Amino acid sequence: MGYYDMDLRDVPGGLKPEMEQSIEAALLAQVREEAKTRNDAVARGNETPTLAAALLDKFGWGISKTASALGVRSTHLQREVDRLVREIDTNFDEHRKKRWAAQPAGIVFVDKERNQGLTQKLTPGDVITHKVCGGGIQEHVFTGTDGAWICGYPTNDTAMIERCRIHTNDISPTNVTHVNRIAVEALDYAAPRRRPYEGLE
Repeated sequence: MGYYDMDLRDVPGGLKPEMEQSIEAALLAQVREEAKTRNDAVARGNETPTLAAALLDKFGWGISKTASALGVRSTHLQREVDRLVREIDTNFDEHRKKRWAAQPAGIVFVDKERNQGLTQKLTPGDVITHKVCGGGIQEHVFTGTDGAWICGYPTNDTAMIERCRIHTNDISPTNVTHVNRIAVEALDYAAPRRRPYEGLE
């Protein structure tokens, strides 16, 4: 047996069951505390649910590896991580696949002043075009905001392509490129025009 194949179970006397339970409980507490931190960051508008869930998933993976190194053979840890990340981001599995498909994945830094100005210009019924993970484009009909995030229902075209008609509440204003098919940068100069879906609902 090599040095890196050893854990606390290989220490003379072994790892007592009560000690293993104590370590598992402490690690579970760490995971739940981190989940609370990420939820708070989303509520403040500092992180998107997608980013917060990805960070928690990575944190949980590290905690699970730590448990394994200590000789704690727990299935509760990973199950709890899986549950908590999906509480933060209900579309976690879809977003993770898109993140894996992105080569390379990265972080977009937010222009807070631009985002606040954009959300103030939106009214319910506006059609917003926005980028999504993996480089795709979607359109949603604006219904309001949830903190710093834009909410809306997918347009018929987006619903057909994505095979999903679920209302979303995690569109980042940073990713919005057009409003009613007018480029965001031109909104202050463009004449008012009919919304693309006006009269078609």
